[in-house]
Amino acid sequence: MTTHNLVEHMAEMESKELEVVVGTYEELILGYRLSLEPDNHAFSQSFTNHSHSGCIKALALSTKGILASGGTDEMVRVFNLRKGTEIGSLVHHSGTITWLDFYKNSHLFSTSEDHKMCLWKAFSWECLRTFKGHKDAVNCVAVHPSGKLALTVGKDRSLHTWNLVRGRSAYITNIKQVADIVLWSPDGTTFLIVFSNRIDVYKTETSSVYHSVSVDRRVNAVVFLRSNLIAYGGEGGDIVIYNIKDEKEMQRINTDTVRVRDLKKVKTTDQDCPLVLLSASSCGHIKAFRVTFSQDSVSADLIASHDTKFRLTCMAATQIKTKVKVKTEEEDVDVKTEDTIDLDDSIEIKIEKTSDEEEEEECKKTSGDNTSEQDSGHEEDTGSDSDSSREERSRKQSRSYLEFKRARKMKRKMGAEKLEVEGRKKKKPKVKETKPDRRSPKILKKSKRKS
Repeated sequence: MTTHNLVEHMAEMESKELEVVVGTYEELILGYRLSLEPDNHAFSQSFTNHSHSGCIKALALSTKGILASGGTDEMVRVFNLRKGTEIGSLVHHSGTITWLDFYKNSHLFSTSEDHKMCLWKAFSWECLRTFKGHKDAVNCVAVHPSGKLALTVGKDRSLHTWNLVRGRSAYITNIKQVADIVLWSPDGTTFLIVFSNRIDVYKTETSSVYHSVSVDRRVNAVVFLRSNLIAYGGEGGDIVIYNIKDEKEMQRINTDTVRVRDLKKVKTTDQDCPLVLLSASSCGHIKAFRVTFSQDSVSADLIASHDTKFRLTCMAATQIKTKVKVKTEEEDVDVKTEDTIDLDDSIEIKIEKTSDEEEEEECKKTSGDNTSEQDSGHEEDTGSDSDSSREERSRKQSRSYLEFKRARKMKRKMGAEKLEVEGRKKKKPKVKETKPDRRSPKILKKSKRKS
């Protein structure tokens, strides 16, 4: 018969909400949740934190709900958004934190104005390595999708390529201008560098510029929507979607703000909103756009907007995986009851006998054979067994069995005694080591005279 049992177990499932976190000039970290339910897209505040003592400059958020924040107080603070607790602070830099970035929830990269880049191990929060090489503040870090390379740019007008496998600098390129942002494409074949009003796109194989996008105003943020599509924003409040391959502008979005401070994209599991583009403006507005692709066009539609009433500086967003109790049915194996068991299905079980048991059986057989021979001779003479003969046979069997047991015990004792003797022979007698007399010869002579 088959039986069904309900079993509860914990499973990670992506929620129907996006976690959006913004940093402010007022030293605050604000958390919001964006609902992905159809016809109900809205921002709702989830938390407020005032643990920093300076302006927030950088944020990073992993899909496991770990938030890292840094600012002018030279500290990186770590939070667990699932539990709503602060894990602690990472005190290693001696300058303003300029950039934070998680790599596959396992490592955290941080850059600072102290000319350093640090690599942290997630959850243990140990600083695995400090990368030194820049002569001025490091503005940004980008990690290759393979995790083997990293790029950094800074105020020293140089591009550093780091070998993360060996943990050292691979080569340095002079780019002749101060770069603000460096970013890899999703497939890792290209990367871009943002200067004040220009975006240069490089090929990874040749490390040379193959396309440049000139902008009228300063660019503050840029993201890759696809390998050949980027979205950038900055002064003026417009967000531009640009096709690198065709070298043309696809769409311009007016956010009705003065300045776009940061842009983030989030890939979701929702069919209605597979890709969400989020923007944070310095005036305090955060907006969410649904991005859809067709054969030759891209469209971004506004789905939600919220006024935080604070001056925003940076943003981080992701779809956090939550642990949910799931009930599943498990089928038991078919079991035959006593009424349904067939005779053909019976199983023969063989038990292996020990050497002692085999010796006992042999002894019993030999004693039994001897008694049977005596009985047969007696039958020929008398032709019938009496009670006295049966008693004699049982006594003989018991005597032979007891003698066999005593002999076996004697053998074991003899073997144990031999082992003890051999062990004693092997043990070497302990010899006391006499320490040499280190006294001077004059003192020795005096002691001999006294004696």
